[in-house]
Amino acid sequence: ISRIYSWSEFQVVERTFNYAIRKIGKIKIYACQFFINYPNYFSSYIQKIDSINNYSPHVVLVNGNNNLQSGRGAEYRAGVSLRYSKLFSYKKTFNGSKTVVIGSFSVRETNNLLKLTSKLGTVYFKNHPTVSLTSLKLSTNNDVKILDQDIYKIFPDTKIIIGTASGALLEAVACGISVIIIQNNDELLMNPLADFGKEKIWAEVTNEEDLVKSIDTLIRFREENITEIANISSWYKDNFFIEPTESNICNTFELYD
Repeated sequence: ISRIYSWSEFQVVERTFNYAIRKIGKIKIYACQFFINYPNYFSSYIQKIDSINNYSPHVVLVNGNNNLQSGRGAEYRAGVSLRYSKLFSYKKTFNGSKTVVIGSFSVRETNNLLKLTSKLGTVYFKNHPTVSLTSLKLSTNNDVKILDQDIYKIFPDTKIIIGTASGALLEAVACGISVIIIQNNDELLMNPLADFGKEKIWAEVTNEEDLVKSIDTLIRFREENITEIANISSWYKDNFFIEPTESNICNTFELYD
């Protein structure tokens, strides 16, 4: 064995494994971080001390160029977005009509979303696959319509998405859809987006009043600046994702003849 490719969130069990492998001295560890990362996922980022203590990987392969890091004791390289191939075949549309709420892995955060959107009229709700509908307070809003399709089936008829702590929000922006992120003051904000395009294609809010204002602002901006919306979405696609073509996969995993 000369190389190990490992899914990596750099948790304690991975650090222990890396330390044991590196002690052998002849095997190179490639940590695959092919997921949508968050700035406050602190433990997923390699630090110099990890390399000094010999439990870091040798190479970190990331989901897109925006996640490249330097000076952290491990070599960061652009990888390939194996989980997001549908993003690259999606045809952008800018005439959707639905307001969609996307739940997160946190029941508490999702219930907060449902509460803040309860007075918006008809909204469509896409639940997180790991959360049971029975654990959510859906009865507070009779105008919630449940969606069970893949998000890429939902996107074409969507004008705006409201959510928090969901990588699907980044995918939505990369597909040209406006996004509002709900910040719960009792929780650490999980926002996968960069500052680029803020108040144009996406916004953060904490209460119902600001939510209504931001919906109006974002919709008005996209109606008047559709070319800029398209350019912002392309920037997110280009910087946060890498198409899983055969060539890119071969380059990432060094699969040469």
